[in-house]
Amino acid sequence: MKSISFLIKAFCLLILNFIIAPSTQAQFNGDFEIKRYYLGEENFYDWKAYQTPVNWDKQWFSTKNGMKSSTGSISMDEFYIFLEINLHMDLSDHISFLYKQQQNSFFRPEDDYKEAEFRFGKNIYYSIIGFPTYDKKYGSVGHAISLGEAENLNFIRFSKLDQYIVYNDKNVENDRQSANNYYSATPVLYRLQSNYLLFDSCWINIDFKDEPETTFIDDDKAQKSHYQGRETHLQLEWQFDSNSSAGIKVMQDHETRQTIPDDSSANIDSDQLMRLEVYDLYMGFTIFDTDYLSLGFMRGYFQNLITDNNDSETYDFLLTSDQVYSKWQWYLDDNSDALYALQAGTFKIFKQKDQEIELDNDGIQIKATIGIIFHEAEKYDLVLNSTWDLDLIQEKQWDGGNVQFIFYF
Repeated sequence: MKSISFLIKAFCLLILNFIIAPSTQAQFNGDFEIKRYYLGEENFYDWKAYQTPVNWDKQWFSTKNGMKSSTGSISMDEFYIFLEINLHMDLSDHISFLYKQQQNSFFRPEDDYKEAEFRFGKNIYYSIIGFPTYDKKYGSVGHAISLGEAENLNFIRFSKLDQYIVYNDKNVENDRQSANNYYSATPVLYRLQSNYLLFDSCWINIDFKDEPETTFIDDDKAQKSHYQGRETHLQLEWQFDSNSSAGIKVMQDHETRQTIPDDSSANIDSDQLMRLEVYDLYMGFTIFDTDYLSLGFMRGYFQNLITDNNDSETYDFLLTSDQVYSKWQWYLDDNSDALYALQAGTFKIFKQKDQEIELDNDGIQIKATIGIIFHEAEKYDLVLNSTWDLDLIQEKQWDGGNVQFIFYF
């Protein structure tokens, strides 16, 4: 019966994959192009409004089989999309199969990270990881060593994933492509993950990714491209009792790109630095015996700095935002809650394009959220959200909408 259940789950996830996740890449997707990404002045407020309540985090990170998603509007043209799928099947006492899929599109569209894992051992594990692609040259393969299991909150894992490992061998000339390009250093993803409970009251979750410099030689364009990246997700939470906690979340994503022409006289020599950082201090507790209130302070920072020998290609964008927020889950019945949230704070935004300042502004944002939560213990949580612009209440009221859900298989 377990095997039949596993096959049904795998089939359902496969269908969902075709519907909402058409692309297949690891963290670095082979894109060396330097682009002018930016965020709107209220996007960090949107981002926070579209996060699941903090008192759900621990259960999600200790779930063996589940799917988590959040989709919401951040502009007239773009959606914020978060997706994570975890699938785990023990094939025997010492062999397991795991599948993970992740996407987090905020300031740009992100390709999915997909990872299949065959794990061997008990308590101490060795794993073979990776995922195939239609073009074999874009496939990835790697290894991992782990202690304990994430769902038991006693887990640490180190992995190394070699991406495009056979690119140079498989990049033969055909009707679709030229063979005049190659990697002198292929992308490598080092990753440290931990999910641990200390002293029965302090919970820590870590996901640290590091990609050393990768270099791509393109003889057709007569240029060399470099990429280097590092990403950190950290959450520390202190549980005071079964109904109250406080913690901190940190997210940092730093990337650098560089394009260098073979001809030193060419008027193309670009460098890019991108930084996305979020720091979130929060606390939560039960009120009125049945409701849950969370309060916090969040700082957001996004920078995209492009320098170029050609002044018309330069770009400097910076957005900083500080906000206080509250989320109130108001009990309606055993399977539903109302959700009320309020966010208020400041922003500073600067944009210089082609050596001319186009935007240099600061101000305040006030956003309200009204939604409803449907849930059934250990089966699902579903949030239907609406957001409202209180700082522009005379000009417009409706700001956007959002759907969040977690399925536990």
